[in-house]
Amino acid sequence: DFAGFEIWCNILTPQGPLPWHVDKDQVLYEQSGGRKLELPLYGSVWYGYPHEFTGGYLELVQYDTNTWPRGMDEPDADNVERIAAEYNRLVVFNASKFHRVSPIHSGARVTLAVNVWKEKPGGRRY
Repeated sequence: DFAGFEIWCNILTPQGPLPWHVDKDQVLYEQSGGRKLELPLYGSVWYGYPHEFTGGYLELVQYDTNTWPRGMDEPDADNVERIAAEYNRLVVFNASKFHRVSPIHSGARVTLAVNVWKEKPGGRRY
């Protein structure tokens, strides 16, 4: 029971980190002034390119926008799941929970990201 997929490619280098975030309907979020937050059913990343880099772990925590502790910049390391970006690995995860890419120290990290949506993002009226 879904409306479709949102697909994009990320190429990250030491100059382009990806901080803690949740995936969301960016258009709706911006149009509503940050008042409306629609989230995908789930997200995934596929490391289908034979890239070479150091660092760049996918890091996941179980906090969402309602449970991220107020005033906390970084979660305790014991609460962070780290997944290496190995060639031909597919990771499916709850993209409504906070996640990020840890700093990349050298090279370029290439991923194909896909979110699955119950309703089509970007075209809603509120």
